[in-house]
Amino acid sequence: MGGIHTQRVRLSDSFMKIVPATSQAIATAKRLGAVVWNRAAINDVIKAVVGSHALKMPKLAMPLRVMVTGSTQTPSIDATLELIGKETVLARMSAELKRFPA
Repeated sequence: MGGIHTQRVRLSDSFMKIVPATSQAIATAKRLGAVVWNRAAINDVIKAVVGSHALKMPKLAMPLRVMVTGSTQTPSIDATLELIGKETVLARMSAELKRFPA
């Protein structure tokens, strides 16, 4: 995965306000940890979290994208997460979420 982290973006406090108290990101991480790792299942989890928190997709996808890839621009978030791999995605999310207490 050579080029993914060439210029890593850090989540700032103001950027994390997009995800109030990080509860949506935490819910996403917990649900992702329990799914079979494929694009359709990942998409279902993301849509469920978006729906349960009354969000629009970018409000969850953008912080999630930055947490996992370090970039604000990637292909679709479900495809990106699938390609990076479950263990790596969950480890990166966990590391970023530790910086922002819920």
